[in-house]
Amino acid sequence: MSENRLVAEILQTELNKRRFITEKSITVDELFQPKALKEWTKRLLGNDGMSGLAGRIEGASHERLEHTVATYLLGIAIKEGLNLKFDSLPRIFTKGSYGDAFYFFWSVICLCHDLGYQYENGDYDLEKMGTSDGRCELFDIQYDMLQLQKENLAEFGIASDKKEGQWILKSLELAKNYSRIRRDKKEYIGRKAQIDHGIAGALVLYDALIKEYKRAEAENQLAEEIRHKASNLNAGKKISSGELSSNVSNVRFAACSLLIACTVARHNMWNAEKKDEAKYHAFDLDLLCPGSPDSIISTEQSLDQMLFLLDFMDTIDLVKGIYTREAEAGKPKEVLDKRLEFLLHRITICFMKEKSDQYRWESALKYREFTISMKGGEVKEKFDEEVFDKYVERISGLTKWLDTKAPRFHKGEAGKEPSSVTLYYPNFPVKQQKWIGDITDCEITALCLYEGSGGNGKAGLFYQYHNAYQTFNLLMMDDLEGEKVRVCVEGQNPYGLYIEEWKRTLEVMTDIFTAQCKYMDSQCGERKEEMRVYRVDRKVNFDMMEKHGGTFAFTSTSKTGYLKNIAKGKKNLILLEIILKEGIPFVDYGGLFGEMYVYSDEQEVLLPPFLKLRTFPMEVSLNVDERKVATTEQLGSMKKYVVELGTFEIRREELDESAVIVRLEENKKIAAEVLEQIRKTRKIPEEKEKVEIYCRWKKDFQSLVRYCLYNIGIVYGLKEK
Repeated sequence: MSENRLVAEILQTELNKRRFITEKSITVDELFQPKALKEWTKRLLGNDGMSGLAGRIEGASHERLEHTVATYLLGIAIKEGLNLKFDSLPRIFTKGSYGDAFYFFWSVICLCHDLGYQYENGDYDLEKMGTSDGRCELFDIQYDMLQLQKENLAEFGIASDKKEGQWILKSLELAKNYSRIRRDKKEYIGRKAQIDHGIAGALVLYDALIKEYKRAEAENQLAEEIRHKASNLNAGKKISSGELSSNVSNVRFAACSLLIACTVARHNMWNAEKKDEAKYHAFDLDLLCPGSPDSIISTEQSLDQMLFLLDFMDTIDLVKGIYTREAEAGKPKEVLDKRLEFLLHRITICFMKEKSDQYRWESALKYREFTISMKGGEVKEKFDEEVFDKYVERISGLTKWLDTKAPRFHKGEAGKEPSSVTLYYPNFPVKQQKWIGDITDCEITALCLYEGSGGNGKAGLFYQYHNAYQTFNLLMMDDLEGEKVRVCVEGQNPYGLYIEEWKRTLEVMTDIFTAQCKYMDSQCGERKEEMRVYRVDRKVNFDMMEKHGGTFAFTSTSKTGYLKNIAKGKKNLILLEIILKEGIPFVDYGGLFGEMYVYSDEQEVLLPPFLKLRTFPMEVSLNVDERKVATTEQLGSMKKYVVELGTFEIRREELDESAVIVRLEENKKIAAEVLEQIRKTRKIPEEKEKVEIYCRWKKDFQSLVRYCLYNIGIVYGLKEK
């Protein structure tokens, strides 16, 4: 049995996990302070300002933001505590990517789902909701989601005859019709005529997302033009972090924006009660009437998974149920303080089993459960009992719109045992993927992370940076040669997080190499024909390869030729045509992932470190197509070499394992700080002592990498040299 954890503790844990994204620490107490909360929310979504959405967040009521942030944090805690899988979510990268985009979808959907709340309770002209021009004026928007038709979906790369397109068209139709019934003067289910806040929120959110997408496109184009004209290849570049802004340049961002907005639009649609069925039918809302399969949201439908989670968390959110509603009602401060103390420090959540205590057969059970309880071990006040009973009463109707099991309430005896409520989240077995060469899911996660398609749904920022490979490669380069070119000139963004969590970084590297060995074995070891791959590189890397007599880090190549997009921003461009004749560890991403391959146009082949340079690189002339890879500025110094790489070079090394590990742990904080300083300032720090520690840390890390890879290589039959 897992331990009971206070709500305050759970919220603080999740806040701490997000600090690498926001680059700002925040305490639970600050969640209930308007200025700090708004700043944190904007930072989590995007540190670059997010022109439109930042303004919407700034204009939201503090009480609603308290609720949405708490719902967001508790949603992540429940996902991880119950080990819920969201493998079938739509992809942010391409239609075929492996892994999931949970953190991107959940962040935007949950944090923005109540942005339209002010319109529901305000005095607005309801007639304006009936036309596109009226909606644009009412909400101050440019892009009206509700005017989209079937033929518009192709602009988003969405096929209207596929599941994704059909779901969107159904959602848009529901939104239009539900908006009409909500504005009807005749009351139903006890509600007055008003704007629905879910639909209003969807409209302002969609507009902000599309504007952000177009703004990013324009800025990327401008930055590219600036770099063409400037001697500094980093000119015009901008560091973007945050769940939204780090994804805004992805090819499916616009399509995902529409999916997100539709989810928000549907989250507040009430099903018809018996007395309102005729009216619902009159407004073409048959889908929300009893008996319709769409009236009950299910996790079995992949495109409804985020809607289910949002409605589930929106309903059970403790902050809204115990505190926010009272704050919105204008209750006195002493009442609110009492409720806040009760909420944070006298309510606990318990997940039924620790992950380590789970059996594989449990994934076949339909529900995963957790229990919310009043804190035991003390005489409970009447106030506590009343508040908790009221909270349970409000959440008891979950099954009216969600396909789940009804909550189970246990009324405790005062002074002896606490009252509690057990909730159930639907779970369905995940289809297990069988990979070539018995490559494991952990190794797949490592390959996805290096490739830039995310960490296969893994929690935490470590797995969410799309440029993690930049840090991994930089740590394998001598002294400061890589930092001076890659970071200070080209503007790469390595993160100190991968030094602070160096054990996990090393785990990723060993997992990648293990996968490469397995893939080599699956290809029957020795190839009968030579293989040619192509790499767009920098002179600093080429010089280092000559110095080391082979590859020194994981090396990305392509089967399709030289990729112009890879050449962008690189200083002193080098083209490599690499000949591989012997059986070596490698991974062909296209061969491994098939239709699920994210960057199918690149056809990446990933080579390991420490492949021996068999022949001295031979310079050859550039042909017409190869010259097109470079910009005018790059072309002047660009050269091409033919290189033959041989076997993975294994040498037995004597290493004091314990001593190296101790040094890595002792110096990781300073080393991480130095790397962060280089990234943020684009300069090598003047503090020589700290820089020396950083360089020594890299050497220790490299020695441990070599040591581990050599030992793994021997297991897979790579001969010792």
